[in-house]
Amino acid sequence: DITDYRTHPLYVLRSHLLKFEAIYPEDSEVIDYFRGEPVYSRNCVHFLHTRETWLKEGRIVKKGEKPYKSVKGRRKKGQTTLEAESNMIDVFGKWQTEEYIPPPVVDGKVPRNEY
Repeated sequence: DITDYRTHPLYVLRSHLLKFEAIYPEDSEVIDYFRGEPVYSRNCVHFLHTRETWLKEGRIVKKGEKPYKSVKGRRKKGQTTLEAESNMIDVFGKWQTEEYIPPPVVDGKVPRNEY
């Protein structure tokens, strides 16, 4: 049954992936087909995050990386429907990031950001 794939611990269908999930690498091995749709291993499913979320986790997106996927953002209060439709968010996978190394302390002063 197709609904069994939604919560299956080992296998997943691409159509059942959530908004911030993706199959990586893109050419992952197809295990089988179910009603014409490829079945992948659950190990190939990775979570995607925005640049800001990766920074909160102590990682930064590598320079020159293209977003793995663009997803529709949430509508903000006071935003028109037309503005909300153009609100796309770029998301990145862990393989597109590297560990954040903060700038060194200079003369006993911690460097501040531009804000």
